Amino acid sequence: MSTDEVNSVTSDQEKVANFSSIPSKAGADLGSVGDTHFIFDIEHVPNAVKFYVVTAAKNAVPARILRRGKTSSSDCFTRIIARDKQTSIYTWQIDTASLTEPCRFFCRRDGHWVRLLQPYHANLTLPEGFGFSAHHLYLTYGFAPPDHPVPKMRAFIRTAAADDQKLSIQGALISNIPIEAFKFVIRKFRDEAHSWEASSTANLAHRVWGVHVDCYRAYRSEMAYKFDISIDLSWKNLPNSIYSLMIHVDDLVSGLFKYNSAFSKKNNLFDVGGSTVYIYVDSNAKNLRFDKYSFGSEKWAGLIDIAASNIQAEAVCLIGEYTNSARDNGLHLFQHLRERERIKTLYVIEKDSDISGEGVLDFGSYEHIRQALEAKVVAFTHHPHYVLPRLAEALRRHRPAKTLFLQHGVTALKNSMDAYHVNRGRFDLFNVCSQNEKRFIASACGYDYDAITVSGFPRLDKLYRESRAHNGQSDNILIFPTWRRSLDKKSASEFALTGFFKSWVALCDTARRETKILNGKLIFVSHPIISKHKDMFRAHVDDIVSVDDIQSLLTQCAFLVTDYSSIAFDAVFAGRPVYFYTFDAEEFRFKQDAFIDVDNDLPGFRSNLPDAIVDDIKRNWKNRGRIHSKYSGKIELFFDHVDDRNCLRIEKAIESLIGLPLKSGLP
Repeated sequence: MSTDEVNSVTSDQEKVANFSSIPSKAGADLGSVGDTHFIFDIEHVPNAVKFYVVTAAKNAVPARILRRGKTSSSDCFTRIIARDKQTSIYTWQIDTASLTEPCRFFCRRDGHWVRLLQPYHANLTLPEGFGFSAHHLYLTYGFAPPDHPVPKMRAFIRTAAADDQKLSIQGALISNIPIEAFKFVIRKFRDEAHSWEASSTANLAHRVWGVHVDCYRAYRSEMAYKFDISIDLSWKNLPNSIYSLMIHVDDLVSGLFKYNSAFSKKNNLFDVGGSTVYIYVDSNAKNLRFDKYSFGSEKWAGLIDIAASNIQAEAVCLIGEYTNSARDNGLHLFQHLRERERIKTLYVIEKDSDISGEGVLDFGSYEHIRQALEAKVVAFTHHPHYVLPRLAEALRRHRPAKTLFLQHGVTALKNSMDAYHVNRGRFDLFNVCSQNEKRFIASACGYDYDAITVSGFPRLDKLYRESRAHNGQSDNILIFPTWRRSLDKKSASEFALTGFFKSWVALCDTARRETKILNGKLIFVSHPIISKHKDMFRAHVDDIVSVDDIQSLLTQCAFLVTDYSSIAFDAVFAGRPVYFYTFDAEEFRFKQDAFIDVDNDLPGFRSNLPDAIVDDIKRNWKNRGRIHSKYSGKIELFFDHVDDRNCLRIEKAIESLIGLPLKSGLP
């Protein structure tokens, strides 16, 4: 054995001995966590950094640690140096020459690369460039904390429980600011009128994920808290719907993330006050949610039996949009299929919403879940869980329904399709309006071409007929801004200071002043999420209307002014002129993130200046209501079918999914 090897062994023995002398109260709790690995010492060796790691003996020691950067990766092999009934201790080292870019470190577990390396105690001397990530304290390199960090926090749910009337939530809260108390907010899905608050105190934790809280202070200037909240509502009177749960500390807001994978594996179905509550973490929305159903635990056994049954029920197609709306592709398809009577069709929506009557199921009712367990096809405009709730999906996981994504708008302007990537959940059929859009979806979402149907949107049938029945001579100028996620939580005073509000007010004031002599009427169409601030625009327009009857508004408008809304393509389909007011194009990454060439393929005039938009409207006033020939030729880029047979094409797609015999040709 060489001198260097002897010295290495001696050093390893000293490190193992030093580990045994660390007070248990100051270190991580190996017994309280799953497969996690803790760094308890670090040593500089020639041209490398050597890490000493301890894990519970029940855990496997990884054969290698993966260093992963943006442009490169490399393996760091491990070596076990001590083992007993309680612990395994091993080392790994990384060559300093490989540290050329920011990187993270991963271990192999259950076939996946996961981040497991955390600090054992708060007295590590970290080599230059190394650190631990926010919230979880995973080992990193090259990600230095900012000199002046902004206040941040993140909440994690650990367990949920229930008694006769209360739902209890326990978890952890990590923050870089001191917290004494916080508000726990429960909000009904897309309905801010239904929200409740529960105040609670934040108590300092001793350990989080087994890591001592001193580590949070030492490596991230963070503090760790624990909380235990009871939600006491009138459960029987609570509308059946989806509810989000958020934590508020002054101006900071956090959803609740999973504390660990065990949360998802536990039984999160509860009978609370005679109602069923199914609680889960929504990975897309990045917060904790629960679905509330009208029935109690006395119905669970019957639903389980239905889910397990092999009896072939009548072919049913469930259709829906958001849980509280019926105005989009879902409603138009439902009405078409009910008239045709070839497929049993049911529409899912919350009680006392837009529609009711035969074929309409109340969201969260026993009949809704029963039908959801037997449906052959689920057709939806936004997310399948608004139609096929997670409870039904979980019960029928061995016998899944076919899924048809109808879509809400043409995919062209915003590269915001990550939530619909096949890795997030594969749909059996993805509906689009053109071959161009088909290529976009195949590329952005990972779908095979044969899983994408160019059938068109059901709502376009009515728009086609009505737009051609109307001569287009109108004086209405529609103003339709799309929303920004950054504006969701702003108060009225904060919203008034945003560039979004100021820019749209500038355009509205200019358009109203300059078109008044032409008898132009400025109509502000309120996006559902902007509705709480819509009255702030009232002094700047002639009228404010909801988006509920957008088709009639488009049919009877002279011009549409939007920024990035896909409603622009509906207007183009109807033959109406469109203006794109892209005042924040750079911030919005309009050019970079659009699927189309926005310099050449936009089907309308574009400018970031109010005066330019209004001047062009004035120049084309005599031809109002009719798309300019310069842009009419671009319709074919976005629509393969400019007709009123979209529902018929979708019907055939559903029949194909169900397995019904297809008639030749379209009726």
